[in-house]
Amino acid sequence: MYEYRAKVRSIYDADTLRLDIDLGFGTWIADQPIRLNGIDATELGQDGGKAARDWLRARIPIGTDVLLITYRDKTEKYGRYLGDIFAPDDVVTSVNQQLVDIGHARPYDGGAR
Repeated sequence: MYEYRAKVRSIYDADTLRLDIDLGFGTWIADQPIRLNGIDATELGQDGGKAARDWLRARIPIGTDVLLITYRDKTEKYGRYLGDIFAPDDVVTSVNQQLVDIGHARPYDGGAR
């Protein structure tokens, strides 16, 4: 596991966002796509998809500093890194888990949906 400070740049849907990631020593990766690890959120075109995205946008608005935990060499089929996101006011429960807890996503292990 790797931990980084990051800033939310954009949120596409409830399980895909882009972050500016602080790698340390003044080095940043800008606009990196991240797929939230361990969840499958409702797609935008499905019932509840926009509500799920809007919840995430309200939870960690654009410009919010977050904690990102990634897993070495772990990407998904579209090449996005998988990560857990923690909001600044709750470093115990990931935003990923919060989406599951309120019903905007379900647990997902990477297998068939």
